Amino acid sequence: MQVRVVCSDCGYAEKVAKSRILKRGRAPKCQLCGKPTQLPAAVRRELAALGEEEDHEVCRVCDAPLKGGVSFCAKCGTSQEGDAREKLAAAEFEFDREAEKRLGALRFQTFLRRIFGRWFW
Repeated sequence: MQVRVVCSDCGYAEKVAKSRILKRGRAPKCQLCGKPTQLPAAVRRELAALGEEEDHEVCRVCDAPLKGGVSFCAKCGTSQEGDAREKLAAAEFEFDREAEKRLGALRFQTFLRRIFGRWFW
């Protein structure tokens, strides 16, 4: 059975399998912003009845439960510190910023050469 979950931050709504929510014991994260979504009241009541409403950590890759204070999954061995996609996006952003600075300097230099090129270059 599919249930509709809505992000509390950005309002993005999606359908998720109810069995997946009950298996993990918590609401899934938003696909856009990564924050927890709001569960329908019926699902929240069912979680409370099962006694699994407390938030426990699970692996990002294989959904295996993590022990307290562990930063890597014992089942698949992936690190839980930071997502590789986030690190790659940050590196690409930094590279783009540096490229824009160099391009701006080159444009300014070209501008100066056009104006003063007859006398100085």
